[in-house]
Amino acid sequence: MDSRNINRYLLNELIVFLMIILTIIFSFSQLKAVQTSIELLLFSFFIFVSIQYRFKKQEFLLVLVFWFVTAASFFLNSFSVFLTNAKALGLAIYTMLYFTRVHHRSKLIDVTAICSICLMVINFINPSILSPIVELSKFSDFNKSRFGGIFFNAHLNGYFIAVWLIFILYQNRQYFPASLVVLMTGSKFVFVSYFFQGVPKRIYKKYLPMIIFMTIISFLFLSRWLVQLFNTAKLVSLSVILYQLFDIRYYYYVLSIFPNDYVETIASAPLSEDFFNLAGAMIANEIGYFQLFYQAGNILAVLYLMRYFKLANVYTIFIIISMLHYGFILSPIVVYMMVVFSYIINKQNQLSANNQYQVLQGL
Repeated sequence: MDSRNINRYLLNELIVFLMIILTIIFSFSQLKAVQTSIELLLFSFFIFVSIQYRFKKQEFLLVLVFWFVTAASFFLNSFSVFLTNAKALGLAIYTMLYFTRVHHRSKLIDVTAICSICLMVINFINPSILSPIVELSKFSDFNKSRFGGIFFNAHLNGYFIAVWLIFILYQNRQYFPASLVVLMTGSKFVFVSYFFQGVPKRIYKKYLPMIIFMTIISFLFLSRWLVQLFNTAKLVSLSVILYQLFDIRYYYYVLSIFPNDYVETIASAPLSEDFFNLAGAMIANEIGYFQLFYQAGNILAVLYLMRYFKLANVYTIFIIISMLHYGFILSPIVVYMMVVFSYIINKQNQLSANNQYQVLQGL
């Protein structure tokens, strides 16, 4: 490896390292200034290198719409809301653009995943060892019941480990033996998404009409019964998800083409008093699709999802299901993993198909 390739390798390792650090310190309010500095550094770098890109039509449209709605957001929202939305969407989009071209497979992902699993084991054996750090995190109470691994966030930790395991186990499809590790993270919805990712795609193709039919029937006739069924202390999140999916008023907030104040929008979200009382004391948005549309506006959200599904096609089922809860498809480290891992798997599948074709030609 010559010096130029070494420098490129070290640069990409540094980028991945910064994205991992960014994801970790997100759980610590005390490090907000560091978080913002890393975000701006990465964003500036990605924009700078994108100057030399030859954009595909879909990429060009995505970038064009992003800057248009971001400029509009500057005039329509407060500065903090404008900055938050621009930063989240901009980092995700430009991370995607960069790693569509740079297919760097970093071993730092493996190290982070293994460290996170080890921390979960340590916390299970003796929680007091990590309790001083847990107390400093944003989600200290949540971490005491469901420890969030190296990210101190159970949902994000579960998402990260699931994405990693799907890549590691893709070729031999041994998803289910490793499902215990995902279950250990305490994120039930990530576990469900991981489980259905392991179901062969031919089954989805066979039963897709039935799935669509049952979804429509549930929406029209079974919504009240389903929400009540899961309205328990342990399953209240699922109850809230179903409540929000089945209440047509929530879809009003995805009609805007411009980014909105996500926090204010959620605070003003409707609650039907005559529907029924849910087991949770507080109700906030639980659906990843809604969050994406609130923060991006509907045109940018649709363009982003179209490009994302194309580049991260290996994770299609996982993304579709997980976005019904806390989907993390705007997290730079998740964008990196899904895009690069999907590229590597697709390349391996293509090489395998070519080899099989050559063998058949030689017979």
